[in-house]
Amino acid sequence: MKKILYTTAYGAILACSLQAGGLSLDVGAGAWKQKSSGDIGYYDKNTNSSGTYLSNENTTSELYAWADFKHPLFFLPNLKVEYSELTDDGSADGTFEDFNTGGLTKTASLDIKQYDITPYYNLMDKLAWMTLDVGLTAKILDVSYRADNVNIVGVGVQNYEDSSLIAIPLVYSKFRVDIGDTGLGIEASGKYVTYDGSTVYDAEIKADYTFDFFSVANPALEIGYRAEKFDLTDNDTTTLNMKFSGFFAGAMIRF
Repeated sequence: MKKILYTTAYGAILACSLQAGGLSLDVGAGAWKQKSSGDIGYYDKNTNSSGTYLSNENTTSELYAWADFKHPLFFLPNLKVEYSELTDDGSADGTFEDFNTGGLTKTASLDIKQYDITPYYNLMDKLAWMTLDVGLTAKILDVSYRADNVNIVGVGVQNYEDSSLIAIPLVYSKFRVDIGDTGLGIEASGKYVTYDGSTVYDAEIKADYTFDFFSVANPALEIGYRAEKFDLTDNDTTTLNMKFSGFFAGAMIRF
């Protein structure tokens, strides 16, 4: 996270100094009030044992941040980077790869730090106030999970914690309409992939308003709705079926 903030700060300085060269940089951050739902399943066909993590369907407010860098070189892609957090509290029951719940239901939790790296091309730039971008996203998930007071294989009863890193490629598109010179814009974007029985999507729609105070950098506000779904199968043993959705709001600076 610190590396992202340092990179964003450096990019802001660079954008200010090279504004005349046709470069632009938008940076933003805010809170996403997300409701989680779904489950994680584990099945071992060799032992015919299984376990299930079930979401409590709680609602939390989590951080998001992003930076969007554009340049005038048509043969090179522009770049958008995003960070967001996903959390869920739930319960675990049954037998998993490294632990079992001893026939009882145990409290458990899921935490995902999400990094999206999107190189994209600008196919239409404010033509009749409309903008169209298409590209590819590398979605990197730093997943941590915890189960309390479970029987860990070879260890005994204690809290179990583990983490994994998952990289998912998705197709990206964004359509935007700027309402004349009012400072108001409406934007819809989506990332999607489906393969081998798995589907992932990340979609949002938002409105933003830019205050035309300064010639180099202008503050802005955004509000919108975001929905993200993971329907994944790993080696026919683990299934992840989770959804996170809700409204978000934040502030931006446009250079």
